[in-house]
Formats: sequence, C-alpha cells, structure tokens
Amino acid sequence: MAGWRGLSGNLDILRPETWDVASRGKRGQTRLAMAKWYGLLLVLQILVSAVVVFVFRLVESRFSAGMIAGSLFVLLGVAVVSAGFAGKIRRSSGTFLLGCVHLFGVALPMIATRALQAGAEFSQVYVLGMPGPVFHKLSTRLYLLMMVVTLVEAVLTWRKARVGAE
Repeated sequence: MAGWRGLSGNLDILRPETWDVASRGKRGQTRLAMAKWYGLLLVLQILVSAVVVFVFRLVESRFSAGMIAGSLFVLLGVAVVSAGFAGKIRRSSGTFLLGCVHLFGVALPMIATRALQAGAEFSQVYVLGMPGPVFHKLSTRLYLLMMVVTLVEAVLTWRKARVGAE
C-alpha cells in the first residue's frame, strides 16, 4: 500500500506499523500518526454505521438486531476510549470525550437496559429515564456529532503534521 495516493495524500492508514504515535523524528511525525488514528476511528465509525443498517435489514428479530448493533457500538466505544488511554489520540480531544460519553452514557446503558427488558417493545423501554425512541434519537445525534468531530480532528491534525514536517 505504500505509495498509494488519494485525494488527501498517502493512504497507508491500514498498515499497523504506521500507527505508532511515539514515532521517531520530528513532532510532525507524531501528529501524522495521530491523524492516522483519527482517520482509522472515522473509518470504523462509518463501517459500524453501515453494518448496523445491514443487520437491521437482515435479522428478523428487532431485539436480536438491536443487541448485535449495541454490541458493535460498545466495541467501537471501547476502541475510541482505548485509543485515548493508549496515547494514540489526545484525551482532551472531542473524539475521546464524545467517545466516552457515547460508550458510558449511551451504548452501555442502552444495551444493558434492552437486555434486561428483552420481552418489552422498544417503545415501552425507558433508558436513563427517557423513552427508548427518544433516547435512541439523542444517541444518533451524539454519534453523528462524534463522527463530524473525528473528521475535523483528523483533518486538522493531518494539516498540522504536514506543516510540522516541512
């Protein structure tokens, strides 16, 4: 993949050896590695969204589809939070903060509440005191905000890395 050029430059984000934040050399290289992590998290966010749509189309049981989707959102939240604690992204970043809110304030409470009330219709389930559909609408907006913030941070960090490397 080395040398593969796209609209935004070198796209070798999928090579694990390029993910090291503590890279050798200038500060710009560290920012470049961080920009790649933001890019990877954005790709994962988009991928999870697409898979969730397909899960709800393919799985007949809404409860089963919801549990699969919830599990994917929890795994994504764990990835974002882990990246922050591992130093791959800044813990003061919007991506990390929104990832924490999404994991601990949305994904875990929703999947736990849904699992505990498996027999009830989603419209009858209350998550953190809110009706399920209202809470889901809030969680969707939060997730979209996290995707936008991740994109902005990827672009800004990438630009700073390019300037720092020159």
